[in-house]
Amino acid sequence: MACRQQRWRPSVSVLATVVALLLLLQASRVEAIRRAELQRAIGQINRRAGFATVKNVISQWLSALTSLSDVTILLPLSPEVISFMSTAFSPAKRDQILAFHVITKRYSYANLTALWGGAELETLEGMPLIKRGPNFQPLTLFQGRQLVPSLVIVPNIFVGSTFTIHGISTVLIPPDL
Repeated sequence: MACRQQRWRPSVSVLATVVALLLLLQASRVEAIRRAELQRAIGQINRRAGFATVKNVISQWLSALTSLSDVTILLPLSPEVISFMSTAFSPAKRDQILAFHVITKRYSYANLTALWGGAELETLEGMPLIKRGPNFQPLTLFQGRQLVPSLVIVPNIFVGSTFTIHGISTVLIPPDL
């Protein structure tokens, strides 16, 4: 008589526990990557000439975005504009303005300029920025029908696995603000 070995089969609850632990580990790993990338991005911005006057505001803005991934951040770099924006608006309006600077997909500058005219870039604020002009032209964004008077002055300040940052010349103000 041959002796059959019984194979151990985990119960559904054991499998569910293992899957939950793996997801928790993955989430904490992703959070650690985001935080590490955020610190590297802030470090790179702080080392660039002329950004020292806005580094506290920039650090606060970026720190508010740590839970996001696969986004593009259009970061205003003009010290005068940032100091005006940080004092002229209430915290709720500043949050709305910040959300308007975050595109819900990660784009390098080359990807942005390669988009066809009319491409809509969805923002966290819910109102899209619209690319105008043919592809491979300098990036011109519109808010509805209004030209956004902002240029990307420092493309690809930071390109990480969870977000990309481009420096722009002014603060973008949503039209409904």
